Parts: sequence; C-alpha cells; structure tokens
Amino acid sequence: MGKVLVCNSVIAKTPYYIKEAGIKIFTIEELSYFISQNAYLLDESFMNVELCNFIKNELGMEELGNTLRELIRKQGKVAEFAAEIVYSNNFFNEEEKRKIRDILLKISSKNVFFRRKAKADEMFNRNQYINSIIEYNKLLEGEKDRTVSNEEYGNAYHNLASAYARLFLFGQAARYYKIGYSYNKSQETFKEYLFSLRFYKDDIFGEDGVFFDKKITPKDAAELEVYLENMMDEEGAKENIKKVKELMDSRDEGDFGKYYTELRKMLEQRKKEYTPF
Repeated sequence: MGKVLVCNSVIAKTPYYIKEAGIKIFTIEELSYFISQNAYLLDESFMNVELCNFIKNELGMEELGNTLRELIRKQGKVAEFAAEIVYSNNFFNEEEKRKIRDILLKISSKNVFFRRKAKADEMFNRNQYINSIIEYNKLLEGEKDRTVSNEEYGNAYHNLASAYARLFLFGQAARYYKIGYSYNKSQETFKEYLFSLRFYKDDIFGEDGVFFDKKITPKDAAELEVYLENMMDEEGAKENIKKVKELMDSRDEGDFGKYYTELRKMLEQRKKEYTPF
C-alpha cells in the first residue's frame, strides 16, 4: 500500500470492472497492483475470457491475452494466471515480482475452504455485507468438508452471522451464531448469539430461545438471565437495544431521515467493536 502508480502503458477506453472489489481497471499496472494487494480475493472466477479480451483488445497486449486464454483452456492455476500478468510489465521490480509470485503460490496451496473463506472475509472487511453473505453461503452449503476442523467451520458461521448482524437482521444472525457455537465452542460466538437474540426478541427463553437444541430448566434460565444481564451491563448493551428499538420505530413511522442517520452511527460504532475470525 502507498505505492505511487506510474503507468507507462496503454490506458483502456473501456475499463475492466472487478465486481468483488468494486473497482475499475484501466491499465496493466493497475491490474498488477490489484493482484499484489488482493491475492486472497483471487479464485477461479478471476480466470475468465472477459479479462483476456480486455487485456488483448483494450490494452493492446495480444500475446499476453492469448497466453492467458491458453491457461484457461488447459485449466491452469490461478497463481500462474495472475503471475503472468504481474510479470508482463515493469510496475514491480524483479524482487517484488518474485515475492508476489511466492505469495500467490502459497495461497494456491491452501485448501479450497481456506481460500474461499479468506475471500468472503475480505468482502466483509470491505463492508460488502451482502456479497460476503453470498460467499459464506457458498462456502457452507452441502455436507461439511471433513478436512476442515470444527473450529474453522464454526468461525465461518460466526462471520456469516456477523454479516447479517451488520445489516440489522438479528434473527438470521442469532441462527448462524447458534450453529457456529455448536462447532467452535467459542465464548465470543456464544456472547454474540445472546446479543443478537436479545436484539431480535425480548424473551430469549421462548420457542426461539432454546439454546443449542436442549430444553432449559427454570434454574438454567435464571442463571443464563443473570449472566446475560451482567454481560450487557458490562458492554453497555441495554442502551444499544433501546436505540435499536427506537430506530425500528422511526422506520415504521416513516421517519427515514432519522432512521438512516442513526443507523450509520451505530454501524460505525459496531465496526470498531468487531473483528471477524
């Protein structure tokens, strides 16, 4: 980061749009810089004919475009594809190019779950919550990968839940925190589950408040209620719940100006408090 982009090559009339990052690329140098800074975002979708055509037709780099198309035809690796782009220009010196290539190869050696989770996490960190939800769901759909630990699996569910929470969809957030905790047994996930459930409904011991598929006795409920009250006092969460309910009332009453203003403030505060697994 902080590198000055000096572009000596052709500037495209029609830029290439990278949806995952929400940016437009005009030169081969910009594309190389993007690769160096976003290695974890790169997956098989980065290897596409549209990008090859952009390089060949818009940037006038026919040989490179053809080389990249051949890699796609041969089902080459993303690391090879990206490295060809980085090595095609002089934006980086030779040492920097080698370091970027090594990083790409290291990432490509990771399992698919790790790479796809890293991509979803990066979208979350860019505040692209809907896109991150889509990626987390793709990651978690189907049967659990036996090569992935329960902790890693639970952490992915935790981050999916947090994306929903950022959108104030606390019902969905509580559901996925609950699933996440069943895998990773993390106290942080458990705490976020309680917060989301309390935001979602006042009575956390009703039908939707059954914890982890076991019935709660009156004694359990009393102990959990004390625990939650203490935790909420520590975190100042009671005031947050009050604010959220007032926020929802403003929305329902049609006061969208107040709703969006306060929503932005709360989201900014929440960003400071949360770090994904």
